[in-house]
Amino acid sequence: MRGENALLAVLVLATIVFASLAVVEYSQVRVTTATSTFTTTVTSMTTDTAYSVQNGGPSVYSSGVFPNGLQLTVRLNSSGIQPHDEVAVQIELLNALDSNNTLAVPANQNISSWNEEDFFCAENPSYSLVGFALFKGHFSAQNVSAAGSPLQLAAPVAIPCPFSLSLNSTTFLPESDETVSFGSYGQTQQIQQGPYRVTAEVNATTGYCVSSPSSISCLRSAGLLGYWAPGFGYPGNATLSSKNFSYFPAGEYTLVATDAWNQSVYAYFTVF
Repeated sequence: MRGENALLAVLVLATIVFASLAVVEYSQVRVTTATSTFTTTVTSMTTDTAYSVQNGGPSVYSSGVFPNGLQLTVRLNSSGIQPHDEVAVQIELLNALDSNNTLAVPANQNISSWNEEDFFCAENPSYSLVGFALFKGHFSAQNVSAAGSPLQLAAPVAIPCPFSLSLNSTTFLPESDETVSFGSYGQTQQIQQGPYRVTAEVNATTGYCVSSPSSISCLRSAGLLGYWAPGFGYPGNATLSSKNFSYFPAGEYTLVATDAWNQSVYAYFTVF
């Protein structure tokens, strides 16, 4: 009996120690930002700790595998930024199958309208496969119709665009975002073009332009940092210091990524 009591006492003591360690481990929150990793306690919310939590860390939003074998993913380098900071966004459409995946490419109304708002020109064929729009506020598939027009991410200036190619069929390579795609042009008689090697991946950016008496140069920031007032053809330099440009004000933002087959993923970040 005495041996059994001793054994029971050891088990109780071990349980208490294990529970204490579990509590200590649970009370730690590991927050990863774009530059550093912080470990702090939930009960010790200092100013520096709050800043770290607000800026957040990288976040990934994925669709899972759609019936056509594709998977749409949005990666953000931060779930929260301060005003005037940028959030880098990468959108990727991946073939989840271990074999070639050949699909017809239908015309997606959202990609056509959103890319006109977001980009100077749709010169990149990948925009025929994947596109995106950014809205102020928190929206989902159930209420995005009430979001209104997407924020205009490219400077609204008149510049000549190169020939834009739309794709009408594509073959995704196994477990890859690389494709072999075919396009066409012509109003009455479709002329086939290709094959083109197209990567089904885009980065969301903010556009701006600098003009001189003889030329205009349009550039893109590394990520998203603001938007332009609705309109077109503003005179003068469309720089980020323009009165028509606004850095993101505080609040939540919804980025909707979509592909040519009308499959979507909703991603979110906050400006503090």
